[in-house]
Amino acid sequence: MDIQVSFDGMPDRLPPSTRSGDAAIMRAADRKRRKAAPVKETPEEKQQGDNAYGIAAAELRQFIEQYEQLDAEKKDIADQQKELMGEAKA
Repeated sequence: MDIQVSFDGMPDRLPPSTRSGDAAIMRAADRKRRKAAPVKETPEEKQQGDNAYGIAAAELRQFIEQYEQLDAEKKDIADQQKELMGEAKA
């Protein structure tokens, strides 16, 4: 398989071809595709994306806080178990 590194640093993997010109055509098409202008984003679309990321970030923060709370409770329970076993042995 022919591997080249393109201008963006990503390797271009081209399948082996039976004709030598096929790979050159594919490379040229890939270069043309990569140089296409990016799609313009309207202010409404940008705001919608920002809101979506804000919601996702808030949900992630909430999950992390719940996980940390459960972890703290788990440690407290483990300490209580150790105390109980210590009393039982005494």
